[in-house]
Amino acid sequence: MLQIANAPKTPAARLSGSLKINQQENSSVQPGQPAQLSFSFSDESGQPVSEFEPDHGKFMHSIIVSKDLSRFAHLHPTLGQDGTFRLNINAPTQDPDNQDAPRAVQQGGPHLVFSEVHPKGGATQRVSFPLPSDGTPPQQSLNPDLIGSGQVQRYFIGDGTTATEGAPYRVTLDLDDMRSMSKMSMVSFNFHLEAKDHNNEYQPVTDATDWLGMKGHAVVIGAAGEEPQDRFFNHLHMDHHGHGPAKEGDGDHSQGAGPDFPFMLHGQMPTDGQYKIWGQFKRGEQVLTFPFAFELTPESGRS
Repeated sequence: MLQIANAPKTPAARLSGSLKINQQENSSVQPGQPAQLSFSFSDESGQPVSEFEPDHGKFMHSIIVSKDLSRFAHLHPTLGQDGTFRLNINAPTQDPDNQDAPRAVQQGGPHLVFSEVHPKGGATQRVSFPLPSDGTPPQQSLNPDLIGSGQVQRYFIGDGTTATEGAPYRVTLDLDDMRSMSKMSMVSFNFHLEAKDHNNEYQPVTDATDWLGMKGHAVVIGAAGEEPQDRFFNHLHMDHHGHGPAKEGDGDHSQGAGPDFPFMLHGQMPTDGQYKIWGQFKRGEQVLTFPFAFELTPESGRS
């Protein structure tokens, strides 16, 4: 049963969820065409769950990715009085926290939705959904920027599009695979951000502002698995160690505004294989997204 306020803590009942597209079950999205996604949840007995608590300023956090991980959107559906969450995608929005919505589903083929909600009196839970999109997906493979521990530098436009030298942002990712450590197995990431100044030179970013109460967010998703529930998924926050959904008050969120943004993943460890990480940071009114693909191997996990 769900945890009751002021009662002894008991394990929270697992939520299950349903996703409708334009109010229709078993429907699909037309790539690039406006659509409304509706999410509803129920407990283990099948009873609807309609009361939720905000987590990091939002009642629901949703990540939409294409199956091949080439597309990514970090979104926040709106909770209605009926307990249903709704989100308009592939359409213009004035919501600064849903900047990815206009380009959420732009290609055909299977997409995956990973959502986090906090039922009232319980704990934050993750529920995943398949999201079909009409058409044939492009044939793209995940090419790792890094294999095992190391450092890589890439150039980006702020929306996450990779570019060449001369682009607005230069980002360096440091990855340290410490999965074999006996006392504290972990994988650490550090994003070092640089932006071009008025002299057309790269300078360290030191003016990142809070987005959803944090200076930095990161999402890690595995490439293996046909269904979303089969994929490795973790939503990290700066100074939060990624062993489960972050809670308000976790970590020291007063971390500086750049240029380095560290994240640590431990507890639920990824196995050997290919993954992608998206780092997200806010400057001014824009949320910046910087993706990197990486591969973990038996050798990379040795101390």
